[in-house]
Amino acid sequence: MKRSEAVLVKGDIRKTLLKLTLPMMTGFVAMIIFNTADMIYVGRLGGDELAAISFTFPVAMLFVGIAQGLGVGAASVVARAIGAEDLKRGRKVTAYTIFLALVVSAAVSTTGLLTIEPLFKLMGAEKDILPLIRDYMEIWYIGMVFVMVPMIGNNIIRATGDAKTPMYIMLTAALLNIVLDPFLIFGIGPFPRLELAGAAAATVISRATTMVVTLKVLKKLRMIEFSVGQWEELKKSWISVLHVGAPAALTNLLVPISLGILTYLSSLHGKEAVAALGVGSRIDFIALLPMFGLGASLLPFVGQNMGAGKKGRIRKALHLSFRFSFYWGFGVTIFAGFFSDYIGLAFTSEKEILDNLKFYLLIIPVSYSFQGLIRLSTGYFNAVGKPFPAAFLNFLRFLILLIPFSAMGNLVYGFVGILGGVSLSGIVPGVLALRWTKKEMDI
Repeated sequence: MKRSEAVLVKGDIRKTLLKLTLPMMTGFVAMIIFNTADMIYVGRLGGDELAAISFTFPVAMLFVGIAQGLGVGAASVVARAIGAEDLKRGRKVTAYTIFLALVVSAAVSTTGLLTIEPLFKLMGAEKDILPLIRDYMEIWYIGMVFVMVPMIGNNIIRATGDAKTPMYIMLTAALLNIVLDPFLIFGIGPFPRLELAGAAAATVISRATTMVVTLKVLKKLRMIEFSVGQWEELKKSWISVLHVGAPAALTNLLVPISLGILTYLSSLHGKEAVAALGVGSRIDFIALLPMFGLGASLLPFVGQNMGAGKKGRIRKALHLSFRFSFYWGFGVTIFAGFFSDYIGLAFTSEKEILDNLKFYLLIIPVSYSFQGLIRLSTGYFNAVGKPFPAAFLNFLRFLILLIPFSAMGNLVYGFVGILGGVSLSGIVPGVLALRWTKKEMDI
């Protein structure tokens, strides 16, 4: 693909969504494997190390959420520009968003390094785990720029209709991380035994590699056009990106903030509950993978078709997506219920962690179909440049419902009550998301 053009505004809708979704799912699988490999390798070090990396997960998600929000904002603007055949605007938005990423990543790294100990103490981390957390997060923060730039760049590449290249980039990162992890964590061969610091170093090296590749791809697609001194253009681009990206980033922040609170509530029941929550959260990503892929597919598909004025294609795409969400969520719930005793064995052999994880797998999947509806509706609203309904749905879920329900469940039923609150908080906004989007598009 030598240059960007509106490739998503024609052809069979089902096939187009499939061609977008499958590579995105594969790419997300790569990232899940990326993170899960860390969990599996670190789990071999011991329960304390597994609990420590579980504490880092919501914080890492917090800052990754900022990058993803900026990427969504840029992709929304770029996809609509491509659909309207305004490629010059798309190129400038790309260049100025990458510059914005450099500024934001510097601020995030500095803030993170200065707040490691007080932040994780607030989350309930015990004194014996704090040094382990610091070993990991110090390196992770330093490499933040390597996380942010390729994440934004891959969103923009998808906005052009090319879902395969980001897939290959993410696969490369995952494979490199898997290879490096055991060498740097356990000190195999000439490498020193770095343990948690080694897991962080493997992540940073892998991400740095993907940043170089991503920038080269954007250059090849002719999607970068930057003129020094055009501050009005920069300002206009930042405003358009942040119009969608800021609410999307704030929405993304709700997930790790909520997970941080859930981690604290779980810590009241021991580090085994924290470890189970960390493993369960990663299983959620695997189970909801098609919804993540399909929701991400709707962003470029809806964006380009909205820019081209083809709303009929958008209606049909949403109808197909909502039906799939129901079928998939129901199937996964049944699977998790039958195999809950065995899934956790891939992560740990400690009985108390496995017992808590079994409850997780019996309770949380009930909400999967509804979580999928929220994801799909969010993709649609962000794509058309209406980020506030998407932000409200997630605000309702994570702040208004999840935190109070989980806190009340904790008081009555302990860790099981926390999980019940999480599941219930996904169902109500899922129903609202379906009704809101159907009303918006008259489907």
